Amino acid sequence: MDSWFHRTFGVAGPFISSIFGILIFSLAIWVLSFMNSFIGSSLISGIHGFLLFNIGWFFLIFLFFSYTSYFSRVNRKAYLPFTPLVTAVGAVIVFWMVFNAINISNIFIGNQALQGISYQISANIFWIFCFFLLVGFAGLAAKIGYFQPSGKALGGVTMARPARVSSRQPAPGMRRLYRSGNERILGGVCGGIAEYFDVDP
Repeated sequence: MDSWFHRTFGVAGPFISSIFGILIFSLAIWVLSFMNSFIGSSLISGIHGFLLFNIGWFFLIFLFFSYTSYFSRVNRKAYLPFTPLVTAVGAVIVFWMVFNAINISNIFIGNQALQGISYQISANIFWIFCFFLLVGFAGLAAKIGYFQPSGKALGGVTMARPARVSSRQPAPGMRRLYRSGNERILGGVCGGIAEYFDVDP
């Protein structure tokens, strides 16, 4: 179904899927508001206000990850250098949502420790992005270096490198942890962990 969708709509496919995504998201916000009209919870009201106020940002998030997923399928080799950037952006989005979740809940809890955590996240969001970007590029460089063809001459010295082993075909009796090629959110990291432990992503 995913292949049919991309073949049919091409480059417009991610935009269409993002439109459907934000419509479902808007419906969920309305359902939350409708339920809260009976419950009357201030916490749910705060969550509803946050989601409604940032609906434009959520649409951009849907759009960003839809297009990164699309281009990762269309041209995997050209997309590979951008995977650290996608992972870093995904990490920043997760921390942004955690920051807002802490702020909303702390209005009612009033915990100083939570307030300190929230402040640290907001003050260091740029360094969080840089950290994940650096780790991503380091991992990418190591991966590219590891899978170079064996016997390649480097500075006059022949370097023997291990042959590439498919992550889908591990050695007998050995399981490998790898990034998922299907679940691309956060660069496939969470999807890879889910596949390793055989749980839902």
